[in-house]
Amino acid sequence: MAVLFATPVVVLLVSCHIILVGVEVKGHAQKLATVLEKVPALFMPLRDPRLDEKLENLSISLNLWGARAFIHFQICILATLLFYACIAPTLCFLSRVLLFGLLYAQSLEMILKGSRLSAWRIRTMYVSVMAIFFFRALLPAWSDEHSGFDQLDMVVAIGCGVASLSCRTAMVPLVIIFLADSWSKSLGHGYSLLETFVANGQRCLCSTALCALVEQLARAMIVSELDAREALEAFRSIVRCCMDADVMLDSQYQMRDRPTRLELLLHCQDEMTGMSFLDLLPDDTATHDFLNLAEKSVEQATSGKKVAPVARLGLKRASGGLVRGDMYVVHIPDRFGQGSRYLLGFIEDPEASDVQPCDAGLSVDRAAVQKSARRFCLASSSSASSSQSNKKDPPISLTSCREIVDISLFLDGQTEWFDIKEARMRFTRFEDRGSGMPTLKHMVLPSEWQSTLPKLQEAVWSALGTDIGFVPQGLGPVHVRMPEILPEGNAGNLSLLARSSQLRVVQGANMNQDGSDLSVQPVYLCLQLYNFAQLDHRGRPLDLGGVSEFSSMQSEASEY
Repeated sequence: MAVLFATPVVVLLVSCHIILVGVEVKGHAQKLATVLEKVPALFMPLRDPRLDEKLENLSISLNLWGARAFIHFQICILATLLFYACIAPTLCFLSRVLLFGLLYAQSLEMILKGSRLSAWRIRTMYVSVMAIFFFRALLPAWSDEHSGFDQLDMVVAIGCGVASLSCRTAMVPLVIIFLADSWSKSLGHGYSLLETFVANGQRCLCSTALCALVEQLARAMIVSELDAREALEAFRSIVRCCMDADVMLDSQYQMRDRPTRLELLLHCQDEMTGMSFLDLLPDDTATHDFLNLAEKSVEQATSGKKVAPVARLGLKRASGGLVRGDMYVVHIPDRFGQGSRYLLGFIEDPEASDVQPCDAGLSVDRAAVQKSARRFCLASSSSASSSQSNKKDPPISLTSCREIVDISLFLDGQTEWFDIKEARMRFTRFEDRGSGMPTLKHMVLPSEWQSTLPKLQEAVWSALGTDIGFVPQGLGPVHVRMPEILPEGNAGNLSLLARSSQLRVVQGANMNQDGSDLSVQPVYLCLQLYNFAQLDHRGRPLDLGGVSEFSSMQSEASEY
């Protein structure tokens, strides 16, 4: 009679659940679907290389935290059980003493090893604990005095399963233990096998669901962390394209990773990881301005403003002098909002930066210089005479250009000939007729200059005006001739085709209150050319092997 009453109640409850909540499968034609079609969505991918290593490290950290947090409770429970086991040495008490003794020994091992723990060792610890639980679940089959797998055992087993952060690892031992407990209690205590199986089945489902929920939360947290890290790296890669240097600081303004570009900019030979960024500022005023800039970035981040604050600051060079430019700061909150991180971007102003002058008092061995020059000329003449071509190369002469302020070459010290990774030149204008200042008009073709000039003027007037700033735009393919600083014989014939180009305003001028004297305010434009194809003077691809200098370099390389 009770079964006839309970069956329609259960059916009515499940029907109401399906009607109210609905079991809808994406892409299914019907609104209501069977629960079995929804079950595969509960299982996570068997293998995800992006998460496996992180999940194992998190499992080790969670077990280590649990060992440090509960080891004092374990010794109290172990002492109490040991006391009662000495008074009444039954198999039930002895098995429980063995269980908590094993847990205490494993906790000590975790604390002593610390970060040297492996995920495989964590799994072996879990299996050994589950083996003792399985043994305790079989105790009622020998005597009805034993309670078997009780509430305390279930709490410890679920805790170990949750700490493993793997539903598959925890589910199989729990199912085996609950089946053994159902069989032993029905055999030793005289309970109905169906009743004990249903009761333990509910406990097993709840325990497995809890382990699956914790694992899913851990995976979601790791995925969010990895996505945030990849987004930050992508953002930093964009920052590197438009900044001369970038660096990540922690809440104490110390550099978290190695700022290679900043080291090159400051001529620093030592690694700057862990160094305080405040030590690079020249004086207390600059430090105060930087701290105010950092506080302003925090305020703008919390207020929802997406514009990074900027300030003109100077940084100390290791070789002497200051590197002045614009400093941009973006505040990045740490995990759970605790702590802060700052992403700094620096754009150098070459005209405002200090250049370390050469020491005029240095003695120069002119005889050694002349001897080296004669050896260089002899080597050049011998390589030219051995060439198959009848045309002789013009002699290389040492020339000077007073417009060149300095040339910075960043070399790769791990290559045989020290590859030039980056070259930077600075020029200054002399107001006289003999000025050799390079200009853009002399570099581009006359036909392209007419179409490029309006866009340049538009960028200048947008920087001088008060309207919306100039939006970076592409100039399309541009043919450029190499500057005259190249060795003679190559500069006249060598030209480049930049398939892609971009024009942007680097620093806009501050407009006066009355709008006068706008011409004296500097406006800087950045024209970036990339995706090159080399051409000769006839517009055909240039064969580097046909140039005498490249041929001589190849012959020298073959000798080595």
